[in-house]
Amino acid sequence: MTMLKIIFMIFLLIQTSAFSSEIGLNFSFYNNNDTLYGDITLENFQNYPDRIYSTEITFEFDPTVILLDTIIFDSSIFEQWSNLYSIDNETGICIVVGSGITAIETQGRMVSLTFSVLDTNIFVNPEDYITLTQFVLNEDVLYPIPTDIIEQLNNLPQDFTLKQNYPNPFNPTTTIEFSLNRKTDVKLSIYNMMGQSVKTLQQGKLAAGTYSYIWDGRNQLNQKIASGTYLYQLQTDERVLVNKMILLK
Repeated sequence: MTMLKIIFMIFLLIQTSAFSSEIGLNFSFYNNNDTLYGDITLENFQNYPDRIYSTEITFEFDPTVILLDTIIFDSSIFEQWSNLYSIDNETGICIVVGSGITAIETQGRMVSLTFSVLDTNIFVNPEDYITLTQFVLNEDVLYPIPTDIIEQLNNLPQDFTLKQNYPNPFNPTTTIEFSLNRKTDVKLSIYNMMGQSVKTLQQGKLAAGTYSYIWDGRNQLNQKIASGTYLYQLQTDERVLVNKMILLK
């Protein structure tokens, strides 16, 4: 008996106002002509910003080609959870639900599936007959991606940029604007032309987006500084951008 392993993966982008990352659902199947043996595996769960106390997976399958016979929950992930599932072999819909008072501590196989192949004369590729329709963690719908999240993603900056301050020259305040295309550590600093630090306006992690900071021409000790040309520097874990500005009095 020849068994063919088929894997298809779905990576789900999680996007909130302060977080952007991916969680993967790995669908792997062994096809031995009359039976499909499948696993659904959770990957990169540590990228989720909160501890995971519940999950719901809904998928559809073609009941004219395959029928879902069994679902087995993996004890390493769901050991202390209450688990339920619903199989409808007439419409080809399956819902798998798990929840508990303890959080998931490890990634790996969530459930094992067994399908019967109705026509053994055809080769059944699971990607053609099994479709994920919904994936939920802690009541957050990660798939399909909600419309408002799609709009947020479309509006995110496509590059890492540091704009010219405005107004320039300035007195007494100016605005410094920059854009990030991903979450990263950011340091926004002011320097004099001798390379000496004058003031740090931002230091720490920021999510993807566009940011504006106002500088009032004062140093770290809140003292007014002299007129002249100054540098403002945007530093991330990968790049450094620098522009000049002029303070007039």
